[in-house]
Amino acid sequence: MATSGTTEHRRHLTVPPSRTRPGSRSPSGRVSPAPAPINPAASVLSFASTFSPPNPPNALESLLRETEHRCEQFEHRIARLQDILDHEFENWRTALREHDAVNDELIRLSEAVNHTATREVPQTLAKLNAESRETRGVAKQLDLMGRRVVETENKLKEGRRRMDRLERVLAEQEAGRGWLTWTNFVIGMGALILAMGLAFLMFYYSAWSPPLEATALPSEGES
Repeated sequence: MATSGTTEHRRHLTVPPSRTRPGSRSPSGRVSPAPAPINPAASVLSFASTFSPPNPPNALESLLRETEHRCEQFEHRIARLQDILDHEFENWRTALREHDAVNDELIRLSEAVNHTATREVPQTLAKLNAESRETRGVAKQLDLMGRRVVETENKLKEGRRRMDRLERVLAEQEAGRGWLTWTNFVIGMGALILAMGLAFLMFYYSAWSPPLEATALPSEGES
């Protein structure tokens, strides 16, 4: 039994001979007719019957219903894919029309550019050469101005250094101003006291010392 089942299984799995595709021409020149439509449910049932023993009617009916349901699902999917393909095909048509329009516009622009370039390019080149010479002169002037600016910046930096030095000196003077003020006050008071002492001594000397002429006259008389 097992051997006969295996042999029958292999017989069903053998590759069929090559056939001409529907709509193709045979070597004799005849067009092969399209095959008749095949019911998927019947083909599935016939294929299942070759591998399994006879099933009860209820199992066959449930298998048939399930197969029909799957076939409907496949049909819905195929229809949806067909709609998607139609939509994409329409998009491709629109894109091709736009591409053709853009290509025509590019051709028109290239013709206009070629027509304009043959006349205006020499004049444009001459203008560019003149502008380049002017630009070189302006660049030289800018270079000279840049050097002057650098020199001015260096002078400003030197002035800032001097200002910083003066600020430091002024800060040091401000810090030592209190001590200098007290010293000046003491020196001034000492000088004032010294001047008053000298004035007193001079007054005392002039008031209490005898005059020189009075002491000198008697000596002349004696002589």
